[in-house]
Amino acid sequence: MTTLIENIVQAVADNAALIAWCTEQYEAEQTVQLGVNFDQLPDLDDYPIVMIAQMTGKEGKVLPEEVAVIAVTCGIADEAAPVVSGRLKKYSQVLDLESFRKLVLTAIEAADLKGGYVAEVDLENDPVELFPIFSTNMFIRIQCPAPMRGRWEK
Repeated sequence: MTTLIENIVQAVADNAALIAWCTEQYEAEQTVQLGVNFDQLPDLDDYPIVMIAQMTGKEGKVLPEEVAVIAVTCGIADEAAPVVSGRLKKYSQVLDLESFRKLVLTAIEAADLKGGYVAEVDLENDPVELFPIFSTNMFIRIQCPAPMRGRWEK
């Protein structure tokens, strides 16, 4: 699965639409990081950031397909105060984060997945917990049909 995750990392780093969005919204290209060190979180200057890690996988001759689950964390840093209107309090960063996440997913879907495809995406959001950092996690299930077996390593 080494090649698969390397292809994903490169696709996210090189995606023109993602670079353009990050530059327009945050005046910086996205930082793409392979692996996560929870003891040393990224500096605010590293945002917007995409952190990618392989979580699980299934391989074997008797399985009908190979499966990899890739964990992807998307984060933006924005200290803007929420817009308050009466009893409505709105953090625009939540909407920005969703746009960022969708662009990252589109870049992953466009990557060379070595014959595989994005089969399922689970989301985990808690975008206001670490203010001024807003983040979301995607757990992306990539499947590769049996005739393509073994192509993730090549």
